[in-house]
Amino acid sequence: MQSFIPVIIATVNSILIAFILRKRNKSLSDFLLIMLNLLTIVLGIVNSYSSDQITTFIFFLQSFIPFLLFPVLFLSIYSFLHDGHFKWKWLFLFSLAISFLIFFIVDHGVLKRYDADALVQLYNDPPISYHIFYKSNQIFSLVMCLILLGEISQYEKKIKNEFSYIEQIEARWLKHSVYAFLGISAAVLVAFLLSNFSIIPMSIDSVYQVLGIITLVAIIYVNVGGIQSYSAHQYKEILARQNDQSDTDEVKPEIETIPEDEVRRRNNSSGNEQLVTIYHQIIDQLEGEKLYLTPQLKLHDLCAQVGETFHRCSKAINEVGQTSFYDLVNSYRIAHFKKQLSLPENDHLTILAIGLESGFNSKASLNRTFKSKEGMSPLAFKKSLNQGSQPV
Repeated sequence: MQSFIPVIIATVNSILIAFILRKRNKSLSDFLLIMLNLLTIVLGIVNSYSSDQITTFIFFLQSFIPFLLFPVLFLSIYSFLHDGHFKWKWLFLFSLAISFLIFFIVDHGVLKRYDADALVQLYNDPPISYHIFYKSNQIFSLVMCLILLGEISQYEKKIKNEFSYIEQIEARWLKHSVYAFLGISAAVLVAFLLSNFSIIPMSIDSVYQVLGIITLVAIIYVNVGGIQSYSAHQYKEILARQNDQSDTDEVKPEIETIPEDEVRRRNNSSGNEQLVTIYHQIIDQLEGEKLYLTPQLKLHDLCAQVGETFHRCSKAINEVGQTSFYDLVNSYRIAHFKKQLSLPENDHLTILAIGLESGFNSKASLNRTFKSKEGMSPLAFKKSLNQGSQPV
């Protein structure tokens, strides 16, 4: 069975790479995912052969690749969250890998010459210098996971302040992935400490196999999410192309270009009063024009109607309305949905039909948004209407 493990790993990761390559509008994040899969394939093969024979090259790959896995994963997630870009300072993530590479070359090429028996001893019971590198990498991974969770939280706030629909650009799969890798990093650290101090009767090979399977599952989950999802920047580009193709004959509202001196004047005026005025203009547009019924409504669209900058509209909604653009629009959609669902003339319509008419993109979007706001599913709400027990 063990001989089939690298074949299974290589097959699964190769399929994932093929799906990523077929994805349209590929970004830097996608290419980093491909690199992550290639590293996983190599590590799976190396871990399989290490149980039969230890050579300097196999030992190096098995020790060195884990130093690359998390930096590549981090940069892939970070570039997804930041529109395909990342700051060059994040290349310091590879500093530990470079340090270990230099250390390994000095240890095996200058200080010592390891024969076969010495390599097996080094593999099963590495000295303290190797342990320092291994444990530092595991602790480093834990810290980077916590940083990523903070970045994901900021991304979620950002898209909720810009879009009224987030199903194709949300980051729940990323958050789940980071939590998984956070758990894996902690498990790796604890498992190796317990094995090193002989607290649990588990060989180093067993530790590698168990954690390797868990890591592979987590990487597959990251890949599936990455294949199915687009960043906010990618999604805006897709929508722009769709609008260019389908709305060429449609008269679109002109976006007012506000002169810089007017922007400065507005910013220097009584800020709170200005924001209250803008917020009421936004509400008037939402209610008067029923813009919330537009499934792909963006804050930029509303700014064009109000004649204000994106920043000021977003700030008005956040500070005056004490909510996000996403929650504001979907509160109107839910109210409209509940009203339409309660009308007797709509009894022949399905819940999904009324949901789509209310501005929701899909059944999943309707169910999740409604349940988060009302504490029950749309179906349960409809049943409560039929029973004459509609909640107030």
